[in-house]
Parts: sequence; C-alpha cells; structure tokens
Amino acid sequence: MQAFLTLVMNPSIESESDTIFEVPDVIILGQPRSGTHFLEESLASHPQIRGRGECFLRYQRFLAQGVSIEPIKKRLFINKRHRVNVGILMYYLVDFFTKKFGAISDYRILHILRNPRDIAVSVAQMEADRLHFGRDYRVHRKLHHPAPVHAPILIQKVKEIEAKAMQMQQGFCRRLGSLPNVLTIDYDIITAGRQTNKLPEKYARLLLDFLHLPYHPLENALQKTGVSRPVGNGSEFVSEFPDGAVPPENRQ
Repeated sequence: MQAFLTLVMNPSIESESDTIFEVPDVIILGQPRSGTHFLEESLASHPQIRGRGECFLRYQRFLAQGVSIEPIKKRLFINKRHRVNVGILMYYLVDFFTKKFGAISDYRILHILRNPRDIAVSVAQMEADRLHFGRDYRVHRKLHHPAPVHAPILIQKVKEIEAKAMQMQQGFCRRLGSLPNVLTIDYDIITAGRQTNKLPEKYARLLLDFLHLPYHPLENALQKTGVSRPVGNGSEFVSEFPDGAVPPENRQ
C-alpha cells in the first residue's frame, strides 16, 4: 500500500527541523476504551502487519513540547517497508490530523465502535482506579497478583462521559458514512475470542480481506497483553466518592 509521507518544518525545533512523519497505511479510529489498542495488537500478530500504536499522539506531543527525540523513538514516526503499517488515531486528535495531513476520509480506516455506556463505565472506572491505586495503576497491563478490587465509580461521571461518547461516535459515523475505504468494526468482534488465544477466523478474515492480506490466524489481544482483570466493569457505582477515593487536593 501507498505510504503517505509528510515533511514537517517546525522552526521552533532547531535540532528536529527536518523531522519526517509518515502516516500509517491503515488508521484505527476510535475513542479511549473502545478497543483500539486490542485491535492494533491483534492485527500486529500478522507477519505482514506492523503496529505503530498511538503514533499520532506521540507526534502531536513531540511538536507541542518542542524538544528533540531519541532516535529509537523517532522510528515510531516512519513506516516499515514491505509491511502494512497500522496506527491508532483517537477522535480528539482528528482536528490535529486534518491540519497536518488532510481529510481523514481520504485514508484507509478501521473505525471501531463500542456501546457508549460501556465506554463511559470503562473510562470512569479507569479514572477512579488511577486515583485509588496511584502509581501502581496501569491501563493495559497487570501489576497486581492477585487482581485488586476496582475502586467505586461515580454514577454522574458515567452519565456525563456516556453523553459525550455517544455524541462523538454518532458524529464520526455520519462524517465517514459508507465510504469504501472505511470498515466499521464493533467492539464485540475484538473481544469475541477472549476465552481463546486466537481471534475467531471469520472476524480475522473480515479484517484481513479489507487490508488485502492473505489469511493468517490473529492473536487474541486480551490474551496477548496478559490483562487478567477486566478494566472498567462497573464493579460498584456510588453517588459520591468514599473518603479513600477522594483526590488528595479535594480532601478537607
């Protein structure tokens, strides 16, 4: 597939004035907690696919901070030859993307959707756990043995996030419409093989056919990442945080 090359000239970064960033061949579009990372990691288990993670977020931060970048991290800005390169783009970075690279509808996109309520519960749970566990908390990997009990989450917080998630998801569905270069994927497809180490073959074929790649079993990302405790299962809803979960700056 064609790689889209952009040469970025940023006068505020003297040592990086000729930084090259290549748009991945395929963009996974979605919002936080919608399965973007799981989809990317499952696809990257194919021998002809290279996952570039949240390369747009890294690039945006790089430009905003105006600092040089380590050579090993700089590799994340370019595509690997003879591979289909896949990168993650969150909804909130689409405006940044458009300014740098043009209309997102011009690119090959895997648009992942998840029930806004589930997204809201997952995001609220993630934020509550981060407050409760502090530095010990990580989103995509397990650090605790056995898995800890989730911190309680605010009902009102869930409702607020759900409304925003629904609005953004519906907006992008209208924006992308039924373009032939867009494949809409439901979150349930990503998690369908959670009890095995492989994505169900029918779903793997659906994804690989869209990418024009031969069939190859795709690893189940939930197994691959080693996440043993569900992130954001809404274990306990509360109307207000108990004292132990209140942010330190708000405590009396």
